[in-house]
Amino acid sequence: MRKRDKHGRPLPSSGPRDIPMKTFIENVPDAEFKDALESAPDPKYQHFLLAWLSPEHRRTSFGHLCNLFNISLQDVHELWRQHQLHRGMIQMSNHLPKVLDDVAFDAESRMEYCTRCDGTGTVSDREEGSFESSTSRSSHAKEPVRICPQCKGTKEVRVVGDRAARDLLFESIGLTGKKGPLVAIQQNFGLDMELGDVLAASQRVVMEKSG
Repeated sequence: MRKRDKHGRPLPSSGPRDIPMKTFIENVPDAEFKDALESAPDPKYQHFLLAWLSPEHRRTSFGHLCNLFNISLQDVHELWRQHQLHRGMIQMSNHLPKVLDDVAFDAESRMEYCTRCDGTGTVSDREEGSFESSTSRSSHAKEPVRICPQCKGTKEVRVVGDRAARDLLFESIGLTGKKGPLVAIQQNFGLDMELGDVLAASQRVVMEKSG
């Protein structure tokens, strides 16, 4: 019967013929894989590393040495995956402050030019659908205007921050959830309130619930 490793993978008659093991070790950075072995929680990997670096096993193939230490192909794949995941999480966390700052910025309400009057503060006083067309008017006649009813002549309107960004921000700081205080904040103040007001209101709700 052909020999198998602890996970059921058939093993070749000799380590150098273990093509999957050979492919693995030839395609991972040598120094980084040794770091993974050294930092692994299972001490068997440190023992394996010492043997791998020792003159005694200089001519021993990687696959055969793994067999001697009962380390399977699945083991080394998982070890490498966890090591790379750990490094990736560190790199991702380094960008987290900037990402959270962007989310908070997107969540904030902002002032934009009024789309009703195109930022002029006034709109035409001519009734929409009037029979008289603009081409029938004298080219020298000045069209009557009135204060824009949407921006009240300020030329700007307040636009509520991005809803998805607000949801993510509230979740990040612990305001969301079935029992979170966000529900009470929404009922009492509404979702279109300023971000600073939301945070202040949430603090009051939390203090009331804990009091």
